[in-house]
Amino acid sequence: MDIDLIRPIDTFEEYMKSDETRGNCAAFEICSNVDVFHLDNVRLTLHRDEYPMSYIVAVGPKSIVRNGKEVFDPYLSARQKTSVLKM
Repeated sequence: MDIDLIRPIDTFEEYMKSDETRGNCAAFEICSNVDVFHLDNVRLTLHRDEYPMSYIVAVGPKSIVRNGKEVFDPYLSARQKTSVLKM
């Protein structure tokens, strides 16, 4: 699988500005409880010069912007026990 993360997919302002607190973006975003996450044969291109907070995987609940306000589900949690990455 070839992935070129040219820019954050959903163009959330904090992602585009690489905000240090909320600006993490990734090729894979896990927003649930996962015991094992296995990736094999992934070729990833990140543009860290422009988006230094970009990664292959991010774990955590997502928020969205609706009517100019950020909406976030405070009851949603996420955890990941094991990651396996073979490139």
